[in-house]
Amino acid sequence: RDDVERVFKLPWVMGPLSLILGLAELLLWLIGGYVASDYAVGEGYHWLFFVGLIVLSMYFPLHIMRRMEDQWSEHLASDSDDPCSVSESSTEEWSESTTLTPRRCLDERCDNTPNIHTVPE
Repeated sequence: RDDVERVFKLPWVMGPLSLILGLAELLLWLIGGYVASDYAVGEGYHWLFFVGLIVLSMYFPLHIMRRMEDQWSEHLASDSDDPCSVSESSTEEWSESTTLTPRRCLDERCDNTPNIHTVPE
C-alpha cells in the first residue's frame, strides 16, 4: 500500500534485512534453548525444551477451537430474537457428554428455558 500517507517510511532494504535477522534469531533461539537446558536445569534435561515447544504449539489448536465455539454460539444467538430461547434442535445437537457449552442464557432472567449448561454427573 504505497499510496497511503505515512509519517515515517522505512527504506526498502529493511524488508529483506528483517527477514534475515528473524531467521538468524530463530536459529539462535532453537539451538540456544536446547543447549541452555544444561545450564538452567542440569545435564540430561534436554527433553524439557521439547516439552516447552509442545506447550507453545498448543496455542494454535486451542485458539482454533475457541473461534469455532464462538462462531457456534453466534449461530445459536442468531437463530431467534429472544436470547433466552433454546430450540429443541440446538439441545439435541449437544449431548450431555460434550465439554463445549454454548454461551447463551447466562443471566438469571431465563428461568423457563432448559438448562443446557450443566455438566453431567
